[in-house]
Amino acid sequence: MLDKYIADYIKGFTFTPSEHITLEISDIKADIATMEYFDGLNHREKAHVTLQKGNLKYEYDSVDMHNWDNNFFNITINERSFLCFRKTLYGFTLLDTATLLEEYEYFPSKVLNGEESFIITDVKTFGNLIIFDGCYWACPTMFFAYDYSQKRFINLSKELGVYPEKEITIKNDTLFLIGLNDDEEEVEATITQNEIYSLLEKKGALDF
Repeated sequence: MLDKYIADYIKGFTFTPSEHITLEISDIKADIATMEYFDGLNHREKAHVTLQKGNLKYEYDSVDMHNWDNNFFNITINERSFLCFRKTLYGFTLLDTATLLEEYEYFPSKVLNGEESFIITDVKTFGNLIIFDGCYWACPTMFFAYDYSQKRFINLSKELGVYPEKEITIKNDTLFLIGLNDDEEEVEATITQNEIYSLLEKKGALDF
């Protein structure tokens, strides 16, 4: 599905070299060669990315426009370290930082049919849960919890009635969120890991 999305995105467009970006993500070096198409109205971007750590190397192709300084997130799940990143606007990939082997890749199939999906802008861990912050295009900002072991998502903004306006705070076993409710009033909500697991059990979905 991801390969088809990328192939459809670049089909029929002639890209020319653009920026060459290098980043250091902990002990992993990223080399990003971007190319773009722009005809005065339509703008598209693709990139070839090489992640390297000593003699280990992982390469992939990416499309859509990215903020490369805010595209890679170090997270820990079940005491294993992963790099979480997007290859397109949608979905995410988990790369084992010890081996640079791809552990898991999620891509929402519905975008192949012209539907929208959640766009990740920030990633945190809450115990062994992954917390995704982002939006469906511009707004509203919302956040999801993801149980990697069960591969299930829950929209916490919808469940709690809070759309974050400030950074999510995690203290011990509790997640704190300050944002706006449906009436655009500022409210604060809290939820524990056990409460999230309970919601995932009752209402968890296989897609954002």
